[in-house]
Amino acid sequence: MRNMKKRHEKFYKSRLEYNNKWPNGTLNDSSCTILQENFLQMLEKENMTQLFSPLKLKDIDSPAMNVAVSYIIDALDQLPLRPDIAFDQIWRALDYQFHYLKRIRNWKDKNTSLGMMEQTLHELLCDYLRNDKYNTVTKMLQTLASIIPNQTGEYIARRLFVEEGERAASHVRDHQSRIQDRFKNSIFHNDLYKEFESRYESIKNQEQSIRHTKIKKLKDELNFKKNKKNILGKINKLKISDPRSSAVYHTGRLACYLINGETVEFTSKSYALSQEQQMKLIVLGLLYTYRNERFHGSIFSSVFRSSSASLNTYAHAYYMFILAYFILLILIAPILHDESSDYDSLEQVFDEISHNILHNTDQFKKVFSKQIFKPQKIDTKV
Repeated sequence: MRNMKKRHEKFYKSRLEYNNKWPNGTLNDSSCTILQENFLQMLEKENMTQLFSPLKLKDIDSPAMNVAVSYIIDALDQLPLRPDIAFDQIWRALDYQFHYLKRIRNWKDKNTSLGMMEQTLHELLCDYLRNDKYNTVTKMLQTLASIIPNQTGEYIARRLFVEEGERAASHVRDHQSRIQDRFKNSIFHNDLYKEFESRYESIKNQEQSIRHTKIKKLKDELNFKKNKKNILGKINKLKISDPRSSAVYHTGRLACYLINGETVEFTSKSYALSQEQQMKLIVLGLLYTYRNERFHGSIFSSVFRSSSASLNTYAHAYYMFILAYFILLILIAPILHDESSDYDSLEQVFDEISHNILHNTDQFKKVFSKQIFKPQKIDTKV
């Protein structure tokens, strides 16, 4: 705990110093530069200068494509070190596509971003999954689901169940309730959500009980142990430990299984997400949640400037970026087909997108092999 405090202090002082000396200062070694160096070393080890490669686009001069390409370029300028900011740019391109689809498809009653997104999911993204002719889209979805980082599964559990403190801004607490509603109504549905929540609470309570038992045992030892300072140190360490951490970890692993389309056995019933639920979880559960908290300022402005940042942070941010880019390519695929004579069919466009997604997922697996979720049979028994 003491080391964590020192690290936190170094980071916040480094951020203040950088702000106060800008443009004549640089972030010192106590800040995120060490993490960046470690990440660049990982790329170098795999003979990469960039983890990500964009799809090579045809010569299409249309407003919708020009807007998309402009945001893609802005995203590329942030790589390799800031995939989180690159995500922001891809989301802007997605937001434009939602409005573009609303206009050309005449969605008169869909005036909010969420409404347009849900309509896009129903009319395009999930419709592709229902049509065997476009099974390439399904394969891409499965490929992306198979490289989910552990951190991303924990992200879902944390956003759903970790209670926001009383000092949290009201919009932060409202944000969590809206995430829960989306999972209950559109993704997991109510029964699976209740099982998922019950699993989280069960692990948390179990950890709480174990912690109390250990503290009681240590307190009893104080009466006849000479090294009381050591015992008190162990007690204090247990007191500040968070029983939610274990619950987030284990529930996060269950989320990874569900995203992968695998069956998870709960106490009363087994559940597996359909392909459409997988797509909704990616768009509504992950991407939209990530976008909202970044846009509304409900998280640390940049996790890469935080003392808690690690290579797991990079894996999660890159994964979110690649997911957003995948959705963007699927949405602009009809434009590529309609506006370019190089494509004989929409399936041909999807095949080309698939090659790009496969390349990027292969690169991702090379760099983040330790961060990617690895199934264990015992996890699915809860």
